[in-house]
Amino acid sequence: FRIFNKYITPGNTTVVDFGTWIGPTLLYHGQFSKRSYGIEADPVAFATVRHNVRLNENATSWGGRTSVDSGCVSRPEDVGILTMRAGKAPGASMSGLGKVAQDRGARSMTWKVRCYTLQDIFENYWRIPKPYEDVFVKIDV
Repeated sequence: FRIFNKYITPGNTTVVDFGTWIGPTLLYHGQFSKRSYGIEADPVAFATVRHNVRLNENATSWGGRTSVDSGCVSRPEDVGILTMRAGKAPGASMSGLGKVAQDRGARSMTWKVRCYTLQDIFENYWRIPKPYEDVFVKIDV
């Protein structure tokens, strides 16, 4: 968490958290960032982080500045619905596209996920204004 403390200016920095999993980093930097956005492609992890964000929306002074969406960010040629795979089980933090998550037999699962371009999610979904100044991007793949 030291990296967040070093590069996020409290009240000024917008944080984008790609691969937010169940939300430990999203909820951490959400406490002091200007605004925090998370995106998670794994449906089990997304349900958990969405629940965690909702618990903090009204219970904390900073909860309303934090949000999470389901999906992933990809190259423009890969935008649309892609198939993801969990090497063991969804929610276990080891899911990915293609060969990122290897098939583990009967316990392996796949699902469809909507993927967006970085520009599309910044401008059309999260409405992060250009120029992208004081934006910290955390990517977990």
